Amino acid sequence: MLFSELFGLPPFRAVELTAQIQRLLFIPGMLGAYGEALFPTSRISTLHASFAKEDDKLALIPTTERGSPLVELERRPQALKAFTVKRLAKGSTVTADSMTGVLHLSEGMAVKEVMKEFAERGALIRRDVEFTLEWMRFGAIMGRVLDADGTVLDDFWQSWGVSMAPWIELDLANPVMSLSSLRSSIRSIIRHARRMSKGGWIQNRTRYHALCGEAFFNKLVTHPAIETLYLNYQRAIELGNEIEDAFPFGGIIWHDYQGDDDGVLAIADDEAHLFPVSGNEVFRQVYGPAEFEPWINLPGQDLYALTIPDRDRNAWIRWEGYTYPLFVCTRPEMLRRLRIGSAGGPEEGGEGDDEGGEGNGE
Repeated sequence: MLFSELFGLPPFRAVELTAQIQRLLFIPGMLGAYGEALFPTSRISTLHASFAKEDDKLALIPTTERGSPLVELERRPQALKAFTVKRLAKGSTVTADSMTGVLHLSEGMAVKEVMKEFAERGALIRRDVEFTLEWMRFGAIMGRVLDADGTVLDDFWQSWGVSMAPWIELDLANPVMSLSSLRSSIRSIIRHARRMSKGGWIQNRTRYHALCGEAFFNKLVTHPAIETLYLNYQRAIELGNEIEDAFPFGGIIWHDYQGDDDGVLAIADDEAHLFPVSGNEVFRQVYGPAEFEPWINLPGQDLYALTIPDRDRNAWIRWEGYTYPLFVCTRPEMLRRLRIGSAGGPEEGGEGDDEGGEGNGE
């Protein structure tokens, strides 16, 4: 069988190959594992996605006499922003020389062997794609998505005209701080962020999570006021044969964020970054269409695959994978940044009242 004939068979055509790569097993990162609860997914057939942001504030309706005119609903102006889907593409070259032994096999066996080779390369490319998507999710919950070289792709603070959240110092270094004081400081942060959410907070559903650096998490769980609570929680987890680097306290689930082995996905040691899960579309994940047939102007898929032959010498064939994602934070005012310091509570001030329990009291 000729090299060019082998890759002209149905299993290696673009549509079939894309379907195969979609079925490959992959393990999402921590943020990807939240699924629709954190990043609701949309699929669009254009290169741009627009988001409207309206201040969804509650309003009291005054009483009126029977038969008199109704109070008219006043719609507040919406801030409409457009964002462009990104392009992630990676490929691998299979040479004819590397397929010498395979080409002498029967058609069925040759297809099977090449399919195995493509599956292995596809799995590696999909692994890198998923890591990059996790990097973009990570950026979205920080308020700024970066490219691989550190270039800013989308700055949501700037896009929505919101001042970046100031640092809030949590007095974890103070060993005599009481449990009630520490809990009060943490819950005041939630109350303020919730009031700033402008419709992003859903009562009894939305909950804050925090990605913690190693020193921050250690200071939190070893603080004299919290240590016993943490140890009891860990014993309960271990009895269920589970291993969990997380701890619920003060209405927040605190994660000892591991990131990756190379430190690309990482939180600074003394920091913690808060973000809401199960909010009212605080974050969005969008997939755009491919740039080639037969997928132009069709709703975007997770990943596309195709083969590009060497038409001059039949010396190689390229396996290429593409995806066109977009991760958006629509309410950066709900994000919070904490670090170990000497003062508790949000720097914005004004935390005198409690709008009702988050349902997460420990």
